[in-house]
Amino acid sequence: GPGKAFHLYPESEYFRLPSASVPEIRRTNLANLVLQMKAMDIKDVLLFDFLDPPPKAALVRAFELLFALGALDSSGSISKEGRDMSKLPVDPIFAKTILTSATFGCVNAVLKIVSVLSVESIMHFP
Repeated sequence: GPGKAFHLYPESEYFRLPSASVPEIRRTNLANLVLQMKAMDIKDVLLFDFLDPPPKAALVRAFELLFALGALDSSGSISKEGRDMSKLPVDPIFAKTILTSATFGCVNAVLKIVSVLSVESIMHFP
């Protein structure tokens, strides 16, 4: 039967909402996506036929970040370090941090920090 809906905003605002949300690929950091695509030997990510293409500026930012982290070389190909980074199931910045931590002998501490930063919240408030 009929039910009730409780909104946290006025009905007039409800009718101004978009009918669908913006696809995630258009609103997130694409560095991990680009790194994974490069690891799968997809050469030209910019010309990849995405179902819903991300903004070119977001892809350029992802390439810049991956280059700065050493995951890509000057020709845009994946480096050995980038391949190692792609094997870790974390954001490329965290992957670089984990790999670099071995040099300084602080892997355990860095893994703890990255694990806390990789989840939405470790605090539970009932």
